[in-house]
Amino acid sequence: SQAMQLIEQVKVLVIEPAFWMQFLIIGVVFAVSRWLLRPLLLRGLTGLSKRTARVSSFTRVWKALEDTATPLGWLLLQWLAIKVATHFKYDHRAMVIIASLLTAWLLIRLASMLVSNLALQRFIAWTAWLVAALNIFGWLTPTMELLDSWAVNIGAIRVSPLTAIKVAFSLWFALWLATGAASLIERRMNKMPASNAATRVLFAKLTRIIFISVAILVALSSVGIDLTALALYSGALGVGFGFGLQKIFS
Repeated sequence: SQAMQLIEQVKVLVIEPAFWMQFLIIGVVFAVSRWLLRPLLLRGLTGLSKRTARVSSFTRVWKALEDTATPLGWLLLQWLAIKVATHFKYDHRAMVIIASLLTAWLLIRLASMLVSNLALQRFIAWTAWLVAALNIFGWLTPTMELLDSWAVNIGAIRVSPLTAIKVAFSLWFALWLATGAASLIERRMNKMPASNAATRVLFAKLTRIIFISVAILVALSSVGIDLTALALYSGALGVGFGFGLQKIFS
């Protein structure tokens, strides 16, 4: 049966010296992340927190990352160790298991700190554990290929469930970064005594529109969507901005 085959595979894996050597590597990676990388991460996050103290969407993230600095650093170094082991064709199955479980735990921890909606927290938790399980058993890549195969063509754009998932995450991150950066610039412009209130409001709104537009374009481009069809629209939008500014300052 499949259960007996799985048990036999585990027995063979456990008696291999390379299997236990991976746990030594995992321990070394944890020690390096705890006592060497963590102070560097905390120093960088503290600097970012001070520079963006007035933008609440940024400060909450920096605070959450500070509280999880040790597992975050451990995770980064662990995946780096897996990449090195893969390159040299060294057995890294135990490291993949630890890294997958740590990734799921860290996502759930961050979601509980940053997301107030309980249903969304549960969705993130279930998704994180599902992806971790698929990665541990080696089914993540086939699942992604299956999702990508269910595609339809809308004009020149190929859309699949995998593309939709990538677009959703890319847009969320890009818009979060764009709105936060725009808020930061707005607050700094409000401190400039040389400009009048109307000019500050105008440039604040234009900055937000430009940042959000660029974020959307970058997010769509990052997942492989061809933006050639949007080139004409972008040019017309730029001309519209130019005429609008000309009328305002004339």
